[in-house]
Amino acid sequence: MAYSAARPTPEVIDAQKSQQETHAAMLESASGDAFKGICIFLIIFGHNKSLEYASPEFRAFLYLFHVAMFLYLPFLRPWQTWGQAKPFDLIVRYGWPCVVFTLVYSLIFVKFSGRTLIEVPMLVAEAVLAMSARGFDHATGLQLLWFLPALIGVRLVMIVVAPLAGAQLWPVLAVAALVHSLVGLLPESLKYVTPFGWPIAALLLFPGMVIAFLDLGRRRMPAWMLIGLGAIALTLMLATGLINRGHPLNVGMIFVPSIATPLKLIALDLIQIWAFVTLLAVSRLLPVQRLFGGLGRMSFELFVLHQPIYIGIRAISPAVLVTSWGPWATGAVTLALTIVIAAGVAVAIRSVPPVHRLLFPAGVGSFGRLWNPRLQQ
Repeated sequence: MAYSAARPTPEVIDAQKSQQETHAAMLESASGDAFKGICIFLIIFGHNKSLEYASPEFRAFLYLFHVAMFLYLPFLRPWQTWGQAKPFDLIVRYGWPCVVFTLVYSLIFVKFSGRTLIEVPMLVAEAVLAMSARGFDHATGLQLLWFLPALIGVRLVMIVVAPLAGAQLWPVLAVAALVHSLVGLLPESLKYVTPFGWPIAALLLFPGMVIAFLDLGRRRMPAWMLIGLGAIALTLMLATGLINRGHPLNVGMIFVPSIATPLKLIALDLIQIWAFVTLLAVSRLLPVQRLFGGLGRMSFELFVLHQPIYIGIRAISPAVLVTSWGPWATGAVTLALTIVIAAGVAVAIRSVPPVHRLLFPAGVGSFGRLWNPRLQQ
């Protein structure tokens, strides 16, 4: 009888453990949302021309890492899950919005570029097939959609690498490091045609694998280590002249250092890894989660929506106000308006699930549930 009375104890312990794991998962989710919220804020900040004029050096600094932070996020997944993603789902999830918004922005751009509607299908086809920042810029006047095929490329490379993550890890790291050092030497013709963002995936695989190997997502680095790494990275960045206000380094345009300038390449890697782990650490703070968590939960929508909205705000802003306010005040106001309007549009899209699934499908199955309210995404 005493034994049977004692039997429920493990169940209680298991229940408590399950609650703790659920709570930890919720905290991780909140931290991840805050991380994405900070990053999307920095991206919108970096695309604000007024703030660019106010501080071109800071904007050039942001371009070293702000979009790349999103591309490193998949490397926080456990190694054993890298190969579980379904390639076709990835292509639909990120490729479909790429096609849709390329078409929409090309139609908008026709009015300002002197082109005709007849040219739009060809421009869209060229941009979607090239999948490069240059291709999207030519078709839409915007470069930002390069991120979506690049994210597909990163995830596909992770699927290929997944079976080799055991005993073959060191050779894979060595090959990834070699390829990483050569991407910056690509000829311009290859930088214009980048299906699935393959040069960007090749550039980021090595530092991404370092992030995964060191388990930087779960391993909390002490403040002194973050400060030390930051000091080394920033010193090397300044010493090598990595900041170029006239032609800032741009991962999307594949304007990056190579083995031809090894110290610059090392400086870029250190800056990106330092920024990544620092933003992860900051995102664990409760005030930061409350401030940026909401932006992070709609970061995908904000990414594809914010730049045309900002351009529209600038187009209707009275020139006299822009001149009299100065770059900082103008930048602050337009930044706030861009975020508020983009977030409002994102919320409106999310409030109509069929529209949200049509524009931002989670995978192939989303299209089969467009008009069925009983089925959840």
